[in-house]
Amino acid sequence: MKRFTLKTFITSVFQNWKLVVADMKAKRMTLMSKAWKSFKLYVLTQKQMRAQDILSAREMRIRWKKNILKGCFDALRYNKQEEKFIRVTRILEEEEIPRKNQCLEDINRIKYDRRRELL
Repeated sequence: MKRFTLKTFITSVFQNWKLVVADMKAKRMTLMSKAWKSFKLYVLTQKQMRAQDILSAREMRIRWKKNILKGCFDALRYNKQEEKFIRVTRILEEEEIPRKNQCLEDINRIKYDRRRELL
């Protein structure tokens, strides 16, 4: 009887111990699964953030290059317009305005001569 009681006691202890170990194993597996999922999410988030940083840096470089090119072309266009304005002003001052004044003087002289003839 003692043997039977001892065997029953040992069996129940081992069965309970087996349940506790299985429960601990399940909790550990759940915890490890959550930790693994969190780690994967962290790694994926980091990769995405790096990719976004690289993309934004690339876009900024492209924007800066475009802005620099735009600034250069605007400066060239402004310089050409300024040169054209200076050239046209010089032509007007040296050739066209004296020619216009000469023509006006000739017209006034002709008008004056016609008036004298009519009187």
